[in-house]
Amino acid sequence: MYPIIRRKHHWEVPTHFTPEPGGGSLWRNLWEGPEGWFTMSYPVDMREEGKNLVIEAELPGFSKDQVNVSIEDNVLHLRAERESSMPEGIRHITERTINRVERHIHLPAGVDETRAEARMTDGVLRLTIPKKKSAKEKEIPIK
Repeated sequence: MYPIIRRKHHWEVPTHFTPEPGGGSLWRNLWEGPEGWFTMSYPVDMREEGKNLVIEAELPGFSKDQVNVSIEDNVLHLRAERESSMPEGIRHITERTINRVERHIHLPAGVDETRAEARMTDGVLRLTIPKKKSAKEKEIPIK
């Protein structure tokens, strides 16, 4: 499974670049900088199961202590970050360098984020967010 390259939730291209021979700084600023334009993320599934909204996100190689989950203004924020573990020595292939992933997902209306629960098992984060009780229709008599 390969990660997905996504643009962050804002669409502005960073305009501050420190020149570096070979153009390395341009790539680093677009990819890694604090306002970096791109971020990595893994697949996410969102579905309704009975009275709950269930979200499952694959985060292979991350422990639960390296994952941060929050909800703000009905947007779910998933972030995972770990320290780089590049061993010393001559590298012939380097493909396992993803140390930070992030995802922002708009949640459907009518979920109770105050009762959300999260569990992480075998690299899969599972969030269960109860749906709010729907308002019952009230008939209004016409006078």
